[in-house]
Amino acid sequence: MTLSVSGTSKKFCLILAALIVTGTGCQTMLQSPSALSTPMAASNTSGDSQTYTVEQSSNWSNPTTTREPFSGPVPLQKILEKSGATRRYGNLDITVVRVSKNTGQLVQMKAKYDPKRRAIEPNYDYDILANDHVIIKPSNSSPIDDMFKPFKKLVDVSGN
Repeated sequence: MTLSVSGTSKKFCLILAALIVTGTGCQTMLQSPSALSTPMAASNTSGDSQTYTVEQSSNWSNPTTTREPFSGPVPLQKILEKSGATRRYGNLDITVVRVSKNTGQLVQMKAKYDPKRRAIEPNYDYDILANDHVIIKPSNSSPIDDMFKPFKKLVDVSGN
């Protein structure tokens, strides 16, 4: 018996596998077998789970990933406040990874964070949907770096 899979189905399977790997990370491999028998863990193994994932990284420790139940669209600012990252870090790099409903491809949406207001700029306060993956990292750039960023693009200062 031969099984044939079209190119679109292969792409979808690869994207689904990538989401599962990035969503679970190494945490599932380190859990005991009894940890996977909980109803929440069992429901997350199916592709139609109603959760979203928040991954927090820092410069001095391993990233932590939490899976939150999805009950409706949640503003990104609310997730950021709940994570506590606004209290811990001055400037943040925030990315939302979502699977496009039209193409099935992963879409990365960068959110602009205003460190003075400790808030996401209103135009970038995306609604988080089921199966979204939010990545929160402390930014390595300072306000001075941000001030000179437009000039670096004009002059193409790359150190070459």
